Parts: sequence; C-alpha cells; structure tokens
Amino acid sequence: MAFRLGLQGPSAEEVTKFFDNVLSDDEFLQISGTDELVKWLQAADPAIINDALDLMVTRGVVKRFAQFFRSENLNLQDKAGIVFGFLSCGDTRHATIAYNSGILTECIDRLSSGDLDTRVKNAWILGNLAADETECAVTLLSKGVLNIMVDQLAAMTTSNDISTYIQYSTMLLWAINHFLKSAPELPTPLILRIQELLCTIIVMNVEDCVLEECCYGLATIVQIEPLAGMPFLDNKLSGRLMRLVQRGSNINIQRASLQLVGALIAKSDDFTTRLLQNDMLSALNELIEHPLGEDVCWVISNIITDSVQHLNTIVYHPQILPTVVRLLKVDAAGFDEDEFGGRTRECCSILANIVNKGQVDSIRHMVSLGGLSALCTALRFCAESDTLVLILDALWKLIYFGENDLIIMDDSLANVYLKLFDTSGGFEGLERLRDKRDRIVAEAAQRMLELIDGLINGNPMEEDTEPQNEAEAEDRPQIDGQVRNGLESEMGDTSHSGSVT
Repeated sequence: MAFRLGLQGPSAEEVTKFFDNVLSDDEFLQISGTDELVKWLQAADPAIINDALDLMVTRGVVKRFAQFFRSENLNLQDKAGIVFGFLSCGDTRHATIAYNSGILTECIDRLSSGDLDTRVKNAWILGNLAADETECAVTLLSKGVLNIMVDQLAAMTTSNDISTYIQYSTMLLWAINHFLKSAPELPTPLILRIQELLCTIIVMNVEDCVLEECCYGLATIVQIEPLAGMPFLDNKLSGRLMRLVQRGSNINIQRASLQLVGALIAKSDDFTTRLLQNDMLSALNELIEHPLGEDVCWVISNIITDSVQHLNTIVYHPQILPTVVRLLKVDAAGFDEDEFGGRTRECCSILANIVNKGQVDSIRHMVSLGGLSALCTALRFCAESDTLVLILDALWKLIYFGENDLIIMDDSLANVYLKLFDTSGGFEGLERLRDKRDRIVAEAAQRMLELIDGLINGNPMEEDTEPQNEAEAEDRPQIDGQVRNGLESEMGDTSHSGSVT
C-alpha cells in the first residue's frame, strides 16, 4: 500500500456541495449556487475537472444549466455559458453532451448580441464544439455558423476595428481555425475568402495574439486547399511573414509563423524560393539554438527535400549545418529526451535528408563537418525508435556510399566512411540496439551488422544484385548510384518530410 505524506489534494466530489442550490427552485439560491460552482471550476485543478463534469451530468446539474442558458435571467445565463464552455472543451463525451443539450440555437443567435462578452463566450463554445468531432462541425456549418463568424471578422477588418474588439476578434479567429481543421470538404471559395481575409489582417498593425491565430489559420489553409498559398508569392506578404519569425519579443507568434513557413515550403519550391529571397536563412539561423529549435530544424529539413538548389543553400551556409551537427552531438549525448528529444529528431532528419538526396558533393561536405560522427553519437544514446530507424538507414547509406568513394590510406584504398563509423562509436551503438526490445530497430541493427560484415569480408549483398531486365532497371531510384542501398526492406520508407502540427 502506498501512503502520501501531508494533506490530500482537492477532489472532484467537492463540486457536489453546490448542487442543492443549483437545483433549487429559489432564484436567489440558484444564483448563489451557480456563482460558487463556476468559481470552483475556474480555480480547480484541471486534472479533476472531467470527473467534476461527470458528477454534474449524472446528477442532473447540466440539464438545469441548459435551462439557465435559455432563461431571461442574465446572471444565470452568463454562468451557464461558462459551464457549457467547460463542457465543450472537455473530452468528447462532455462535448457531445453540450452539443445535445439544446443550446445551439441560442449560441448562434448570441453571436450577434449587443453584449461583447456574450459574443466571446458563445464563440468559445461553438469553436470548441466544432473542434471536437466532424459531425458537430458539419451541423454547425449547415446552420451557417462559419459564415456568420467570417462575415463579422470581415466587417471588423474593413472598419479597422480588430484592435478595438481584440478579445472577440481573437476568439473568432480561434473558432474559425477549428472549423478549418475539423470540417471536411469546405467549399474552395469559402476557404479562399478566409485566406484573403487572414492575409489582409496579417499585414495590419494589430496585436500579436491576432497575428498568431492568423498564422495558424493560414498554415491549415495551405495544407487543406490545393489552390491556397498564392498570396505569399508576393514579396510584401513573404517579407512580413519573415519579420514575424524574427519577432523575438513573442515566442508564440514566432512558433505560429514557423508553422506557416513550414506549410508553404512543403507545398511548393516556388514558396521556398520566395521566402529565401526574403532572408529566411538568416532568420532560421538565429533560432536554431532558441527554444524553438525543433520547429526551426523541421523547417530546414523540409527545405532540403525541395530541390538540389535549396539543398545546397543549407549545406553550404557557413553556420546552419555546423550548428546542427554540434547540437546533435550535444543533445544526443546529454540524453535529455524530454528537453531536446524533438530537436535531436529533427537534426537527424536534416542529415538523413542530405544523404537521401544523393548529391555527392553535399554528402562529402556534410561528413567533413562531422555529420557522420554526430549520427553515430545519436545512435549510441537516442531512445526514440522512429529516430533510430532514420539514423540506421542514413548511416548504412553513408557506409555504402564510401565503397564508391574510396581514398588512399596507408598505401591502400580504404572506405573512410566505415572507418569514421568505427572510430565514432558506431559499432557500439549497433550492439546496444541488438538487445533493444523494439523488434524493428533490433532486427535492423542486426541486419546492418551483417551488411557491414559483407563489405569487410567481401560477401555479396542481396541489395547489390543486377537488374534482370530493362523494366527492373527503370524502377530503381537513380541518385547518382551512391546511396541507393538503404535498410528500407527491414524498416519501410525512411524518408522524412514534416507536416504542420
């Protein structure tokens, strides 16, 4: 039996002490009970909120709040709005209960209320309901909720009142973003209208919280709509986006703008070229060692996968790749998966994508900067299976590449990449992984040891068989012939291209 020293923390059962007053027929007691219950919810530990909501559902308190929501008493109506806000942003069960409580008509009508606080609360409820499940989002769309929100935001933009009604405009943007993520097959004209509206706002002199929501919304639009993104081919808008990335006073707007940059890069080389013309590399280079380093490295990894030209802008940048190699060695050896696991994964992805591009000079330059050694360090200390799969495939490709890039050492030809792998602790890393519980990683490590043994002892490799006919030859990837042979047969596709999260 386990014991806890000290006082026990609050429990969800505490909320039941307000139920009698809430369920009373006396309006004075109802107001007192709802006020106390709402204050309790707002101050409670988030870990017990769902349990408290369950108690409210099973004991009929939520039904009473649905009555309050439709009542003429503004005090009860206001408190009921807060309770349904908690329900709508709870788990799926609670959001479904809120959705089925008969409050949707009132929520939609109150988006046009003369009271701004009422508008904010109801946009909050509707946005959370749209985010919870597709069925609810579709229903709200059919009732015109998204169009109402877009029209209101457009009106505030036209009248330059975004900052005047900052809380409501931010809530509208937040709710619209939930519709963009959850509602299936939104009409293209509506998506492009929202894109135009957000692009208009993003160049305005408005608060960062508004710009943050605009960036997230635009990132989603670029992902879901094939025709989206074209405004960012304009230097004014691309330049504005890069200035937001560099806004060091607000990490939230930087993170949001990086998500938009990543979405644009993943969509088309043309967007990458335009952003590079607006000094993107300088902005990214400044942030690699920033708390946003994981996001920055994800963007850099996506740039590498674009084209050879964009690959070379990264590989031959005087600071970016040396910094990535150094950070990978330090982060991996530090073995702090919680703090640096994400950045470690993305640094590995950068080096792996350079290898997968198959450009001889780029690979040589990356290795000369210590890239192979850094991957070996990550192999020895990294714990994340997906990252290990990426590392194993990249290292094997480098070793195999070395068989076609032999140099003279001690009067004989030698595979310098295999020697670097050995001296950097690569074999130690493989031995560690052979006993790993993850079957895919353990088998891949064993397979790599067998393949390396085949290189050293001259045994034929299964991957090196000649094509039997012209069709088979055409099916083989043509990447200069150096890094074709990876471990995909054991581990599946190991290429890495990030998406917006």
